[in-house]
Amino acid sequence: MQLGLHERRSGITCVDNYRARGRHKSKVVLVNLEADIASLVDRQAQADPKFQSTFLSARISAQAVREAWSEQKGYDGPVTDQSIDVA
Repeated sequence: MQLGLHERRSGITCVDNYRARGRHKSKVVLVNLEADIASLVDRQAQADPKFQSTFLSARISAQAVREAWSEQKGYDGPVTDQSIDVA
C-alpha cells in the first residue's frame, strides 16, 4: 500500500523484483534431487509386461521415496510428496 501511495505522489512507477518472491522450486534449491530420487527408484523399476511402452514404472509411493531419501541420502528439509512426484 505504501509503495502505491509513493508511486502516486511521485508519478514514477517503482519496479520491484516480484518474481524472486516466494518459495523456489525444489529442483533449483536441491540440485541433486532428481539424480538421488532416480537412484532410489531405479532399483524398483520394471518394464511394461506387454512391452507396449519404453517407460519404466515403479511401484513405490512418494512417501516411501521421501522416507528412503532422508534415511539413505541424509536429507531433511522442505521437500514434499508433490515435489518428489514431479521430479
